Amino acid sequence: MKATPLGIRKIDFGSKGGYILFNEKTSVEPQAIINLIQMHPNDYRLAGQEKLNLLIEIAEFSKRCQRLEGILEQFGAMLRKG
Repeated sequence: MKATPLGIRKIDFGSKGGYILFNEKTSVEPQAIINLIQMHPNDYRLAGQEKLNLLIEIAEFSKRCQRLEGILEQFGAMLRKG
């Protein structure tokens, strides 16, 4: 529910990592994605313009949900205007 308004098409995040796939016209500011990567360069990597790889291994489902929630909150804090 939080991903769709941000312009995120798909999230796949399992115990061995995953990815976030953005719509072509996402409302997430590119700077928010860059900030996330710069703060945690070993955990996130861009794969093209629409895909953010999650290189994080978290076995426990609830902890993965918490981490993803934090990512989405960070993206939501910086939305494109217009």
